[in-house]
Order: sequence, then C-alpha cells, then structure tokens
Amino acid sequence: MFGFDLSLVEPYYKFSETLQECKSITLQTTDNGIYKVLQNLGSTLATLLCGKEVELKQTLELTWFQNKIKVRIKNIEPVGIKCQITNQTTIKIERDFLLLPKKEKWIEEINNNFGGYGQQIEEIIEKLHCYQDLPFVGLLLHGSSGTGKTYLMDTIAKASGLPIFKLDLSETFKREKGQVEKYIASIFLKAKENSPCFFLIDQMEAFAPCYESSNSSFSDLDRAVLYTLIESIDEITNVNSLEYFSEQNEQKTIYLLATTEYPQSVSKEIRECGRIDFEIEIQIPQPQQRIEILNCIVKSMGLRLHNNQNEDNILETNSNTSQKIIEKTHSFVGSDLKTVCDLSYQKQILQNKENTQGNKNENGKILNLTTFLNQLEEYIPSSVQNCEWISPSISGDTKFDDLGGMDSVIQTLKTAVLTSLKSPEKFYQMGIEAPRGVLIYGKPGSGKTKLVQAIANESSLNLVSVKCSEILSKVLGRSEERISQVFLQASAASPCILFLDHIETIAAKRKKDSSEQVADRILTCLLTEMDGISKRGNFLVVGVTDRVQALDEAILRPGRFDLHIKIPDLDSKGRLEILLKKTKKMPLEKKAKEYLDKLAKDTDGFSGADIESMCKEAAYFCMRRDLKNGFISIDDLEKAKQKIQYLKHKIEKKELKN
Repeated sequence: MFGFDLSLVEPYYKFSETLQECKSITLQTTDNGIYKVLQNLGSTLATLLCGKEVELKQTLELTWFQNKIKVRIKNIEPVGIKCQITNQTTIKIERDFLLLPKKEKWIEEINNNFGGYGQQIEEIIEKLHCYQDLPFVGLLLHGSSGTGKTYLMDTIAKASGLPIFKLDLSETFKREKGQVEKYIASIFLKAKENSPCFFLIDQMEAFAPCYESSNSSFSDLDRAVLYTLIESIDEITNVNSLEYFSEQNEQKTIYLLATTEYPQSVSKEIRECGRIDFEIEIQIPQPQQRIEILNCIVKSMGLRLHNNQNEDNILETNSNTSQKIIEKTHSFVGSDLKTVCDLSYQKQILQNKENTQGNKNENGKILNLTTFLNQLEEYIPSSVQNCEWISPSISGDTKFDDLGGMDSVIQTLKTAVLTSLKSPEKFYQMGIEAPRGVLIYGKPGSGKTKLVQAIANESSLNLVSVKCSEILSKVLGRSEERISQVFLQASAASPCILFLDHIETIAAKRKKDSSEQVADRILTCLLTEMDGISKRGNFLVVGVTDRVQALDEAILRPGRFDLHIKIPDLDSKGRLEILLKKTKKMPLEKKAKEYLDKLAKDTDGFSGADIESMCKEAAYFCMRRDLKNGFISIDDLEKAKQKIQYLKHKIEKKELKN
C-alpha cells in the first residue's frame, strides 16, 4: 500500500448544519501498513475526512484504489453524540493491538474444525495464553506423518484472528544462497511490524537441521539458514521491553508454531529456552479419537455417513458402527481416514452413474456405510507402507480353525498375545507385566508363519512383517538404521504385531572372532530396541525361527522374548486333522476318505507343509489320470505319500553331508 498516491483517498464534503463540530478523534487500525499510511497523511487526513459524520466505536471505511480501509473510532470529543469532522478537528492515529481470543471460545472453534485432539489443543492454547506477555513464544508440534500437524497449526492461527506470516519451504529455497537469508529476515521483520501475530514454519527440520542427524550433508546453506533463524528470533526476544511494548502496555507478541515429523532432526540450538520452549506431540489417534476425526472429515466434505437403516448419529460414541470402524482402523491417522472417505465417495459416484453428484437427501450428500467399510478393508494405513523391506500385510485368510494339530499352542497364544494387546490390564490385575515378545520355533514346514497370520486375522490387528535377511546391508551402519526404523514403524502402526521372520539372521550367537563385529552391532541394536518396547507403543514382537539353538542367549531372556512356544511334531491325530481340513473340498473316492485314517498313521514325521504338499500331489496324479471327471483314489494318495517321503529323505541326506 505504500506505493499508492495519498491524494487518491476519497474526501467527504457533506456538511450538516444540525451536527456539532468534532473537536478531536482517535482512530485505531490493526494493520501496520494502514497505520503508517494514515500517520504520513498527518493534518491532510482532517481535510480528506471533512464533513464525515462520526460517533464513538464506529468503524470508518476509506476508499483507496477501490480498496476498503477500515479504521475504528476509539475516542471522540464531544462524547455521546454524533458529530462531524471539520478542518479544525485534531486526529490521532493509533495501532489497535489485537489480543488472543478467550480460551474457551478459541478451543471450541478449533475443535469444530480439528477433532480428536482436545487435550493437545487445550495444552497449546493454555501455553499461548500463559506466555502472551512475552515478546516471543515458540511451540514445536511433532508426530507421525499424516496426523494433521500442519492443519492444526493453520487452524490455531486462523481461529485466533491475528495476522499470519508463514515461512514456506519451496518459496524460501528457490532463492540463491545469500538471498535465502535475506528473505527469512524480511519475513521476520514484517511479522515484527505487524505483531501480535502468528509465525508458522512447516517442516522445521529443513530450516533448522540438527548437526548430528545431518552428518556430512550439513551444508553451508543449512548453517546460514539456521543462524539467520536464530538471530531473527534472538532479535525479538532480547529487545528492550520498553521499546517493544507500547506506552499503553499493549501486547505485541510473536507466536511461532512449527511442525516436524522427527524432533531429533531439529537443531538443539533452536529448541533451547527462549526460542522454541515447548514441544507437543500429536500422537497416532486412539480408537475414540479416530471417530472424532472421522466426524470432522465427513462434515468438512459435506457428507453424511448412512447405514441404510435410517439411523441418525451412527458415529456416536459406543454405537455399533463406531465399534466396527474402530476395529478396522488400527494405526490410521487423519490423512488415512480422509483418503478412505475420498476413495469410497468416488467409488460410490461411479456406482451411481445416473447421478454424478452421488446420493443426496434433504440433509446433504450421503456416503454409504457399506462402501466406506469395504474401502477400509482394502486400504493399507500409511504407517505400515513406507519401508520397502517391510510387508504391510501377509495375513491372507488364515484363521485358527484352518490350523490342525495345534490346539494347545493356539490356546497359549490366545491368552498371551491377544490378551496382551487387547486387554493388557488383565495382566496388571494379576500383578505381572504383559509379554513384550513371543518366540515361536519348530521344524521347517510346521506352520509357524501360518500361525502368525492367524493371530493377526483373529485379532484384527495390523501385521508388520519383516524378512530379517532383507534388513542386512553391506553399507556400514545401514542394518542398525533399518532395525531402528522397523521398530519405529511398529510403534506408529500400534496396536500391531511385529513379525520377525527368520530372526536368527539378526540375532545369531556372538563370536569372539573380530570379523563378526558387524553381527554383534546388529544384535546389540536389536536388544536395545526390544528393551525400549514398553516406552514406544502397544505392539508385540513375534520372532520365528527353525534354528533356536543358533540364537544368542541375550535375546532369549525374560523381558525380551518372555514366551517361548515350540511347535511340536504332529502325532497321528494331528496329521489326520490336517488331512481332513486339506481334503475337505477335494473330490475323494469314498474308499479314499476312509483311507485317510490309515494314511495319517503311515506319515510319521510329516509336517503340516508336507501333508499339504502330499494332498496337492495326489490331486495332480488324479488329473493326469482323468482330467475331466476324476476322483482322487487310494492309489493317488499312496503315490503322493511315496513322493513326499522320497523328497524328505533326499533333503535330510543332503543336510547330513553339510
């Protein structure tokens, strides 16, 4: 506005003989730019406003290049009557420094737009109000990607009604070195001139990276940006209070809100007292928080979740619909729920081509609950889909009922695993801690992996599956970094099961040979991560191995793998149970069905995988004999049994040689 011609303010020349002359008037504006313009006008302003009718607390509008400049009348003389400005009127200009809204009203407005985090919002607003007498207040919001840190930061600032200044990442770093620092300093200067105001920085780690996290990648530009940021903040916090606050003791605080996914990657220099004093975590939402977040998302999209039963408020606390959604959204964050809403509504529109706007009623657009729940089944939450060596789901359709010969093992797992994740308080009632790790071991093909799949399915929990051999890397330190990342992912996806397949790969016995130092470091990292499970989230580590004797003793002690479960060799009863399950949908001759009991007794030493392979081989023999209408005969079963026995003998012979 400073480039405008001051003479272009439209004057008033409409005098009224019935109104008294205004002797003096004090005008207020919240905008620093307008304040400076009006100050520069000086006595000319009275001439321009000549004839204007005014009264106390009225808001005046000045037209300037078709822009409306609003100023508020703070004081007027004579008081209590309407009067008019003349050439003799004394006009004073003041900055009207905005105050923060009342806590209750501010919190309510934020909660209406950002659900699920009432406690964190109250904490943030409480701190902003408590320290509003200081020239600078800094808060760092941190948490997993997608939890809504940036949206919350923007919502808090907008709901305050104060001016907002933002340090944009792309806008800042598109400049050359030297210009970047000047740009940052200029934004802080504008914020200082227009304080009280909010100053927002998204992805704080890009502006203030930590030396330790950056290592050799900490460039001269990074260092220059960091120190510019520190100097700009210190210039505000160290300024003399008499200079900073006006004569009327008005607050001119700059409220800095910053976000980061990893607080440890933000410089310690910027996180010290006087700069960013407070750090608040925006955690992965808990069950009821997810329902509150979903409510806000649905409302913001102008939708209404409908269950075809004409029930209102189906997202109310403890409703059947809420419980269904809670069970299907473990570890979901706000961005995941928003994506599912978008995808399900798009799918619904495609299913209703005759109405491209989707279903509507008098209350607005409808999102079908069935479509929404089906989309939830297909969607993998962002917390478990970011690592290439981590499989978000391997659970398939395996249930406990599909497993044969494991009744005692299944019962043990139901008590230890499902109870520890879903009802840990039951362990505390018994005066013990819930297990943090379960080791499942047994011969190859005994069904260890299928057992873990069944656990995940029966519990409706996320299964973070890791092939331990893929964690290993030739790059120094990369393996340890991946182990830490695996546990971070499990923490973000909690409640979940962290499945470490072939755990002996990263937890082998330590040796005295110096060549094994890398393996020792990997094991030490794993032990450290397992010791910190209780502090990191609600997840259970399930390790699987067929070489338990190769594991280091340290990993086996209580507190790490509290529960050791051996998959026993199948007896004839267990083998028969598996045979009946595997042949249930297969076309067997009547005599072949009766033969299964004898076959179970004749297959001593067969594992579950061996029996499954034998059933498949029998089907292949039948198809080669009669492709069209064949039924599996006793002869097919016998041939399949002999083939599997031969293959097992060959493998065992090879292992003995090695």
